[in-house]
Amino acid sequence: LQKIKEEVSWDKNTDLTHGVCGAISSYCIRTRHQSVHPCLPSFAMLESFPKLDDSIEKFNTPLSIEFSSCISTIHREITWEGVKIEIPISCSIYGMGENAGGLLLNDMMNYTSVEHSRSYDRKQPSGDKSKDNIEEIPSTFYPRPRNCSVCWNTDSVFYDEGFEGLYQSHPWIMIVFDDGTSVGVFIDSTYRTVFHMAKDDNTDNMLLYFISEAPKGPPPIYVFPADNPEDIIKELCRLTGYMKLPPRWALGYQQCRYSYYPDSRVQEVAKEFRDRNIPCDVIWMDIHYMNEYRCFTFDTEHFPNPKELNTSLHEMGFKTVWMIDPGIKYEPGYSIFDNGTKGDHWIRLNDHSKKPAIGKVWPGKTVFPNFLSEKTRNWWADLFQEYMANGIDGVWNDMNEIASFQDGTTIPPESYHIADDELGGPDTDVRYHNVYGMMMTKATLSGIQKANPNKRPLVLTRANFMGGQRNAACWTGDNTSSWKHLHFSIPMALNMSLSGQPFVGCDIGGFFDNATPKLYARWVGIGALLPFARGHSCDGTEDHEPWSFDKQTEDTCRMAIQRRYVLMPYLYTAFWKSSRTGISVARPLFFSDSSDLSLRGIDDAFLLGEDILIKAYTCPEKDNNWVLPKKYEWKQVYLLNETKEQSEDLPDIYQRSGTIIPIGPIIENTEKCGEGILTVLIYLDDNNEAQGQWYEDSGDGYEYQNGEFLLFQFNAKKENDNIVFQSKVIDGNMAIPERIVNVIITNTSQHQSIQLQKEFEITFTE
Repeated sequence: LQKIKEEVSWDKNTDLTHGVCGAISSYCIRTRHQSVHPCLPSFAMLESFPKLDDSIEKFNTPLSIEFSSCISTIHREITWEGVKIEIPISCSIYGMGENAGGLLLNDMMNYTSVEHSRSYDRKQPSGDKSKDNIEEIPSTFYPRPRNCSVCWNTDSVFYDEGFEGLYQSHPWIMIVFDDGTSVGVFIDSTYRTVFHMAKDDNTDNMLLYFISEAPKGPPPIYVFPADNPEDIIKELCRLTGYMKLPPRWALGYQQCRYSYYPDSRVQEVAKEFRDRNIPCDVIWMDIHYMNEYRCFTFDTEHFPNPKELNTSLHEMGFKTVWMIDPGIKYEPGYSIFDNGTKGDHWIRLNDHSKKPAIGKVWPGKTVFPNFLSEKTRNWWADLFQEYMANGIDGVWNDMNEIASFQDGTTIPPESYHIADDELGGPDTDVRYHNVYGMMMTKATLSGIQKANPNKRPLVLTRANFMGGQRNAACWTGDNTSSWKHLHFSIPMALNMSLSGQPFVGCDIGGFFDNATPKLYARWVGIGALLPFARGHSCDGTEDHEPWSFDKQTEDTCRMAIQRRYVLMPYLYTAFWKSSRTGISVARPLFFSDSSDLSLRGIDDAFLLGEDILIKAYTCPEKDNNWVLPKKYEWKQVYLLNETKEQSEDLPDIYQRSGTIIPIGPIIENTEKCGEGILTVLIYLDDNNEAQGQWYEDSGDGYEYQNGEFLLFQFNAKKENDNIVFQSKVIDGNMAIPERIVNVIITNTSQHQSIQLQKEFEITFTE
């Protein structure tokens, strides 16, 4: 880092090869350092190398970009390519995907390289956990003791804000200028990439560096200028792909543990949810269901009949998601190992050996499928036919960084992937490490779709890369039961969303260690309003279910989860919009007004869709000293009971003025979403107007792609002394469900009910 910053020359020489540098659209330009090497195929982009738009002759970007190259020999000979961007120090920086700490990355600018190194040394575990435990002081600001983030997918045990890299790699940042105009920067490299921030002592500007390993030439750089951050995300996702509309059950609350076993314990947990009237849609199975951790097998003692278990859970209204890791037990006689070996499906030891690279994971000695090969991906996908026939609804891909219990926490860098030519051809793990998890989810998704062609799939992944939203949802990995990690759960999810990955959440309650009742209740309150909502805890910890603490905690958790289900019509509509435009489901508060500097660093509040604001409280003591965004009026809404919802352990929910939001009744799972009264909340703005939409379909399957859906447009306006509400289906041809609609004007508390129709109008008189 010091070498490339201080000892090399910087230039502005770009690649003059035809079709490389120029405008791809009015919102995206591609540039690259001068090179004799051709560009490598892109994994992030829908096209391996998006074409330029020759009709755009001039394209202005607010960034000045310089390049450099150097070779370092500290550990091994490495060719590095550097990118330097100089911007005003007042700019706000976001991104890098999975990045422990606050939403705003500017705090990384405050550490010199020497301070960073010393801080990193202090962060290393001592080996004596009792010495590593420091009394926690809850805060709403945890400055990062580092000046860089590293894109190198890593199994990050007990991570905190000092960790340079976590499970995913997103070499991407968003820069927001004082006036709200914004620009995104994406370094399209699968190699290890470092993002570094520093002050320029000569100009008092901010210097941003991307430094990538580049043995085969410099990576392309995509720059996304726009008037606001929202347009950047839309253009990024237009190029990298959209999240597919998930099944509605995947939006429900979900419960997991490492692990629920035997199968009787799974049944017990499911029954408790129903008996205690706590909504829940999904129960998850971690690795203990397997026969000695052999993937695609079941423990004959603890899970003797998985199909019968799944049938029983389905009858109770639950779906199930089961874990599949990439580490395959090295064991002749185990059919998956034998067939994989026969088909030459394993990552190889190195470039001159056909022996498999050997790791050590849960089953002991393991090998890993070569997901960079279409032949291997097809073989892997075929394994799901029999597996999914047991009634499994979704699949969880974990440990796919690749994680391995050996030096470096992964397989050796010389491990060799026999990649297909269109992906760049065979090469070492140095090149393909960061996309391994994404390619695994591509194969898993294909397998689920082949096994259940008429159902929408759910894949959850821990490791990912830019563009990975095309295949899977994700979560922020193995967090810890602490107030700090409760706080991190919001900004980490938001920064992931800014990378174009909207279906994201955290381990509610914390994975490691034991939560206190207050911490757990507060976490369920917040986590139940993130896009992906799953409680999860580690083996050896105390039980972490909503009823595991005391009656007050259980009651709070019940209300928190009920709120999510009441919001389901609105939430499902937000997911539908995201699947079409890429816009995040959960968004930073500054998206409501990117020119409002006071919103730039807020970590404990976020927007859910366009029209709802969530104010969370991530310290034990509830602090009401905060200011709502000034551009709009905001009205606090109570979805259940105003008195009960004023619990200090529940976030506050606000509706934006000028909006109309659809909500539903309390239900025990999403299968009942079409039942009960649909309520429409109207909050007129200063012009006495409001608009909103409601998207509805069957909640699963693909009929919606053939028009089997309904998109309602809601409008309300004050005319003379009357308020007129109009509802009309503007798209889709699904049959109108038989439901009563209760329309409420929150400004005046007036309400009327009517049978849902394709088009109707209600007039409220003063």
